[in-house]
Amino acid sequence: MKAISEESDHDLAVVDVGREGRLDTIGRGQSYADEEKGLPMRLGRDESFQASPQNTRGISPYITVPLWISLSGGMIIFNKWIFTTKGFPFPAFLTAYHMLVAIIGTNVLRYTTTLLDEAEKPLPRKTRINAIVPIGLLYALSLVLSNAAYVHLSVSLVQMIKASIPVLVHLLSCMTGLARMDALTAFILVAVGTGCIVATTGQIRYNMFGVACQSAAVVAEACRLVLIQTLLRDVKMNPLVSLYRYAPVCLASIACVLPFLEGLRPFYALPSLGWHVLLANGFMAFGLNVASVVLISSSGT
Repeated sequence: MKAISEESDHDLAVVDVGREGRLDTIGRGQSYADEEKGLPMRLGRDESFQASPQNTRGISPYITVPLWISLSGGMIIFNKWIFTTKGFPFPAFLTAYHMLVAIIGTNVLRYTTTLLDEAEKPLPRKTRINAIVPIGLLYALSLVLSNAAYVHLSVSLVQMIKASIPVLVHLLSCMTGLARMDALTAFILVAVGTGCIVATTGQIRYNMFGVACQSAAVVAEACRLVLIQTLLRDVKMNPLVSLYRYAPVCLASIACVLPFLEGLRPFYALPSLGWHVLLANGFMAFGLNVASVVLISSSGT
């Protein structure tokens, strides 16, 4: 049982893909004699996804792992600081802003680097409508609700509730026939679920609205991950390509409801927040996405 959120822990822009692709070093049906002759190695037909450009393979995981952890933790603290200390409690606006930064950033990287080479492969119109759109809508819902929870709950409590995502993902996978339940897995799920319940009920700062927001975000995220397994099983995308596909859908959906949720208040509050803070937050969120794809490249997973 393994579920990796595309969103990671900063809850704003990072997309989690699980093991949607891995690098194959020797193509199926190719003999080692070809390698000895100096012929180029082919990729297996079902393993055509290249995790990253070759230049990122030389970066040690001892560098990329601490970098990703630092950015992820820093993003959580940064967001919480903006929502509470800086008095800018507008999670929908901040999420929409991050999606705008993601759209600009991924398009720049697409035309200036090889990090988004997979995006050159066009998706069928049916796949875009039946898969990318609903998954993008769930992604937007998960991000906005999770960010709203940070306004009302402590960081530790939000992370405790998020720990239940693997449990819910596995249950939904069993219900849809993607996984099977056995005694050991059931025991682990019960243990994890019980731990999450005990941890959350023991919190001093307990806001029911915040808990409801984070719980709904967990459900939306679990549904999104199951839909990815179901609808995009044969589509290989690294985190940046996933962000490139989903960000426009997320931005459009949030923009439709933003006037009703927060109105013009975020724009009036921007001067007090400071443009330098907003820019730094956007760059950090997008940098976390880049760090995630470099991490996957360097570790070969």
